[in-house]
Amino acid sequence: SENPFYRLAPFIQDYIYRQGWTELGLTGTGLQYNFNTDNHLLLASGTASGKTEAAFLPILTLLTENPCSTIGVLYYVPIWNI
Repeated sequence: SENPFYRLAPFIQDYIYRQGWTELGLTGTGLQYNFNTDNHLLLASGTASGKTEAAFLPILTLLTENPCSTIGVLYYVPIWNI
């Protein structure tokens, strides 16, 4: 299968390279699912495992490729006050 890194928008690839990421881990798995389905997707994993990147990087790429004139994304995140 194609490496999901190369499916990302060029500005995101540049960011990942500049940050020195050596692997995508869970982010890469999430990217593959996000890019290969039109279905809803629930990402669940431990803290700091790459869920946000797995969700947002494909969203930003898709919005770059197909800009919308209305709200294109609604991202709901529970905020824990511990």
